[in-house]
Amino acid sequence: MAAMSPNDFYEGFVYEDFSDWKDEPESIRKAFHVAVSAFHLADHYCRYHQIRSPTFQKLYGKDAIRDEGLNKFQEALRNRQPLFAVIQDMATAYKHLYTRSRCSISSGGSIEYVKYEGNSIEHSDAGEAEDWHIVIRHRTGVVTKFSNAIEAVIQMWSDIIDQRKPFVG
Repeated sequence: MAAMSPNDFYEGFVYEDFSDWKDEPESIRKAFHVAVSAFHLADHYCRYHQIRSPTFQKLYGKDAIRDEGLNKFQEALRNRQPLFAVIQDMATAYKHLYTRSRCSISSGGSIEYVKYEGNSIEHSDAGEAEDWHIVIRHRTGVVTKFSNAIEAVIQMWSDIIDQRKPFVG
């Protein structure tokens, strides 16, 4: 059986999870799923090209077991699309009950629903209508609208996947 390519992973997991979330944008569960798959595409993409691409290997190494090349590749993705860091932190918050301080999100409980009413924000435990949004509350107090972050990251991945040569940063 042939190895799953990053394009296969994008189509089979990332884009499918994104489509599921778009069908139900008030679902925090589906938001977490697409965040995790969009973040983990970085792992898959890096490992795949570390084995197959001499150009990629020059920047990120051949060692697909240690994380040095992966960390450098994730930094290149954050430089290309700063909102990738938000998705990375959301995926980390999903995996861990509480996160380390280097993660901008303290816990999965920092993901919440809000409703914008003029200049004020109303909070809720559950999305109830179209005007409710999933937001990510960072340790700094900054709030990021999930839809803005995930749509930017999905567009980034779509652009990268469409390239004929591996993205090297």
